[in-house]
Amino acid sequence: MLDFLFGNRFDFLVLGPASSNRSAAILACAVVSCAWCFLQARRRWHWIGLILGLALSVLLIATKSRGGIIAAACGICLVGLIHRPRIPRALLITGCVALLALAVYGTLHGVWQRFTYGDDSRSDLWRAGLAMLWDAPSGVGVGNASNFYAQWYQEIGDRRGYLSLINFHLNWLAEHGLAARLSYALAWAGLAWFVWPRRAAPLLTTAAAVWLTFFVAAIFSTTANVWQVWTLPLATLAAVTFWRIRNRDFPAWRTAGLCVGAAAFSLISLHSLGWYLSSPQLSTSSGSIRWGDPPPQIVIYAPNPGVLGGKWGHDLRASEASALVLQPGAAVPADVPAGALWILSGRLPTKLPPRSRVHLFNIPASSETLAWLERQAPTKVHVTLSDSLCRDLLCEAWFNWGDKHPDTAHVKLIGGINLFIPSWPWFNQNP
Repeated sequence: MLDFLFGNRFDFLVLGPASSNRSAAILACAVVSCAWCFLQARRRWHWIGLILGLALSVLLIATKSRGGIIAAACGICLVGLIHRPRIPRALLITGCVALLALAVYGTLHGVWQRFTYGDDSRSDLWRAGLAMLWDAPSGVGVGNASNFYAQWYQEIGDRRGYLSLINFHLNWLAEHGLAARLSYALAWAGLAWFVWPRRAAPLLTTAAAVWLTFFVAAIFSTTANVWQVWTLPLATLAAVTFWRIRNRDFPAWRTAGLCVGAAAFSLISLHSLGWYLSSPQLSTSSGSIRWGDPPPQIVIYAPNPGVLGGKWGHDLRASEASALVLQPGAAVPADVPAGALWILSGRLPTKLPPRSRVHLFNIPASSETLAWLERQAPTKVHVTLSDSLCRDLLCEAWFNWGDKHPDTAHVKLIGGINLFIPSWPWFNQNP
């Protein structure tokens, strides 16, 4: 029992990293849902709500999730503001004693100390996420927000990895384009319009508080990306839908405009903050990313993280070279100079500009690749291959090809693990 109460962070979902925060989000919604008991006329419901809420609160504090605790507090405060339930004196005294016991337990468990130190990584991720809204209006790609942060925003030298922006809403907005962002904001506006109580009905008040708790918990972590976290909020939504249909009590249409206006204001505010925090060296467009002042010195076509490493953009920024990153099919801008350096690590572009310099990393010397190089006729080709994969990369064919072009081709073997080239930031080698 002591190990359960004072051991590591409580997590009943066991879904990997950040799972304790997801468990806390479920528990926070469950704690707030107990408010329904306090809004009933019969006092026995009050005592049931107190006992159940106290047990769930112990579990919530055991998760040590700051976001979950803050979310539960927000939901409870909303219930108090909307309904202001009358609590009998005996129940009030018992509740105060229970709150004091929870405070003591949280202190002994080291929970409140977590609120006293700052989390610089979370603030950095949030600032970068806001900047992405402005820097990448088309979105950075589903599942790519943390990688985009590591490549283009993370402080040089900081090579810690993250799975998300530690904020579900911001992570979702950054990964999608403007139309999807607007739809997301309007969806939350519609939800608020539908569940918000015009009168102090216990079910409507409880549902609004649960959804607020769910929303706030998702601000502090990526909690809403598993279905288990959605079960209780969706259950309250279903209950509200049934209640409104049965009682023919639907929200007023005039309040819909207020909800839409609030959603638009929030979205504009977030993008304004993104503009303020945006990186002057970074710009994106369809299929391309620019870093530094044009014209680009380096063009990276279809970067392969397996070859260049998970921090290839990070390393590029450290080199202080201006660069252009192109995805397959993207058009080559007119400002790319003829002598720009092209880095190829997998997919090959259809055609290179004249007199381009080319560096290929761990690409097999297939007949298609060699024929492609002959058609491009670049001024210089530098090929780097991992000696551990020499056979798979057809190294003999590469060296034979290099012997045929001694003035323009240079092939070398280096150490490395599989496809990864550990020394790929070679910008000063001038191949």
